[in-house]
Amino acid sequence: MDPMRFFNTAGPCRPVRHYMLPATERLEEFGLGLLVEQQAYFVLHAPRQTGKTTAMAEWARQLTATGKHICVCVCVEVGAAFPDDVGSAENAILYHWEQSIAFQLPAGLRPSPRRTDTPPGSRIYGFLTAWSAQAPLPVFSPAPAVTAVSRCAARRDRTEVEGLAAAPVGAVITTAGRKRFSR
Repeated sequence: MDPMRFFNTAGPCRPVRHYMLPATERLEEFGLGLLVEQQAYFVLHAPRQTGKTTAMAEWARQLTATGKHICVCVCVEVGAAFPDDVGSAENAILYHWEQSIAFQLPAGLRPSPRRTDTPPGSRIYGFLTAWSAQAPLPVFSPAPAVTAVSRCAARRDRTEVEGLAAAPVGAVITTAGRKRFSR
């Protein structure tokens, strides 16, 4: 028996279980396709509970389905649990990322196992650099809910979020805020 559909306000929505508007329809007005083709870094701002994570997850699925890009969302919010330990924050982020990759991508698009000897502060950058070098297609990585990590990262010189921005891949960073889009 299928569960009844309901309005979800606690995390990403799934059309089969939740009442919702089309997840990526509002993204089209921003010309994200061009930014992806340029392998650009951009930020999507919107208030809490407006569908940023749901839209980015669906957009990642659609982008990969085109056969022109590899796209998997990364949850950097899990790194916020380690505000004073960059290595642990990176490991938590990378573990969740690897689980998402295993669940969302076919074997031919997945990265090789990551190196475990990369020093703290460079692990995300190293992972993305290695993956983009071996990948048969450009890698694009939406990172929903980065706000929690960036708040605690403001106390450090080098952060796991900077690894996303510095790596040789396109990246989307979504945050709760007043602006809807900026580049």
